[in-house]
Amino acid sequence: MVICCSERRKPSDVFLSTVPSAPPSDVELNMANESALHVHWNDVQLTHQDGVILGYRLKLQKEDGSLVVWNITVGADVHGYTFSDLLIFQNYSIQILAFTIKGDGPLSEKVFQMTDESGKLNGLN
Repeated sequence: MVICCSERRKPSDVFLSTVPSAPPSDVELNMANESALHVHWNDVQLTHQDGVILGYRLKLQKEDGSLVVWNITVGADVHGYTFSDLLIFQNYSIQILAFTIKGDGPLSEKVFQMTDESGKLNGLN
């Protein structure tokens, strides 16, 4: 019997889990409406997962030097999330990391998006 496989892993590789060595790929941040942004991403490339991916941590930040607006964790089967009730006409950035049982991998590069300016600003229109 012949078994063919393009990539073989030793049985011990399964038990040598570490943190991911790369962030999730293809991170996109788009406007959903004037006060909501939707982020979408793809898995960490298989060769960089370095264990079973348990989930993702999302860090949304206003780009005016203020603190993180949202810092949430989602499961490994989630590849999109909508942030709502954001301030209008503001520039936001998103960074995402994947994690295994051993800890967090590196953050993705920042991706930027502004919310719309067409909504009400401070209760005025």
